[in-house]
Amino acid sequence: MIKFFRKIRQNLLMENKTGKYFKYALGEIALVVIGILIALQINNWNIKTIDAKKEKTYLIEIKENLKTDLITIDSTLIFNKTKKEAILNVLENFSNSTSENDVMIVKNKVFTLGVYEHFFPNDLGFKNLISAENITLIRDIELRKLLLKFYNFDFKGGIQERMRLVTRDFVDYTAPVISTKELFKNMYNVTLDIPSNKNVELSKDQQLLSLLWIMDTVIDFQNNLLLETKKDIQKLIGTIENQ
Repeated sequence: MIKFFRKIRQNLLMENKTGKYFKYALGEIALVVIGILIALQINNWNIKTIDAKKEKTYLIEIKENLKTDLITIDSTLIFNKTKKEAILNVLENFSNSTSENDVMIVKNKVFTLGVYEHFFPNDLGFKNLISAENITLIRDIELRKLLLKFYNFDFKGGIQERMRLVTRDFVDYTAPVISTKELFKNMYNVTLDIPSNKNVELSKDQQLLSLLWIMDTVIDFQNNLLLETKKDIQKLIGTIENQ
């Protein structure tokens, strides 16, 4: 093709048709420019197509992560309900118990009250997006803002950290006081010179009661956080599905 155009130019020059030569040369330049522009347009289209496919892949992964987050939140809410019921059960039993029964009342619920559940988002898809590409790959600016707000929130601190601390305080305080003579006799068949169940009046122990009250209150705050987070996740999923 190049040889063909060159031959035409040479013929025009040989025939002393300078005017036509310049017109032809300008036309040839225009064709080259148009060709370059078309090539650039095709290249840009290819890049946009590739980016759109990448965006879709990342959003699908993030959406699946968000769906697992909803399951985790529901599981945590169910556990918190069980824990609140255990607190109420202890307090109700304390209200009409004898001191000899106090230890057993706490001991029967200690494995529920002594553990907690936290919610941390499954951010694998978002991390893959940030590490391999860039958040600007997400074309929808509103969705981009929602993702950044959600994944930059400090779920490890705040009320969930408070839940960890109050649960730890409860375990640290109750473990020594329920370690009575009967416990070691039943578990290890040894008799130790330590207080027996009847000597431990937990139903009158204000520190233990305050720990239970604080724990119950913190559970309510955590539940509020989880319910608000659940709404945010559902909004994110809906926005992703609209893309």
